[in-house]
Amino acid sequence: MTQPPPPPTTPPTPPPLPTPARLGMAIRTYLQIAYDARAPKAIRDRVARLYRAGERLWEDDAWEIDGPRRKLRLGNRFYPHMKLVIEPLPDHSDFAFRADTHDAHCDPGPTSPERAAYRELVNQNQSLAREIETAWEKNRLPTFRGYLKRDIARRRGKL
Repeated sequence: MTQPPPPPTTPPTPPPLPTPARLGMAIRTYLQIAYDARAPKAIRDRVARLYRAGERLWEDDAWEIDGPRRKLRLGNRFYPHMKLVIEPLPDHSDFAFRADTHDAHCDPGPTSPERAAYRELVNQNQSLAREIETAWEKNRLPTFRGYLKRDIARRRGKL
């Protein structure tokens, strides 16, 4: 006799999106590090438009929306496609900020003459992303890495 299929599960409700103040701190920190405080005018204008939107900032078309994730292309001084990502933590207790280097899709391949330049770009992007996320954690903004650290500490306490 076959078992009936399990009942459909309802996806967890995402937590509320970050407040404008938390988002503002995350954006300012990102831009300070990504551009040495000299973001291009187009980026400054995009961010200013979000600030002017107030409580409606999540409705601005600058956001790329992917399910519960929000992505804001802010770039960096080496690469214009890096993004600030806001996504639910695995336990859905909060949203986390993440610096997405968004460079893996353009790998020219191991035999390409552009490979060395690409690897340098990837390393620069990764370094900036780590620095941004570390600064967010110091500013008490939630990150996935911070969540993992807390989860590991919690699990060790239970072992």
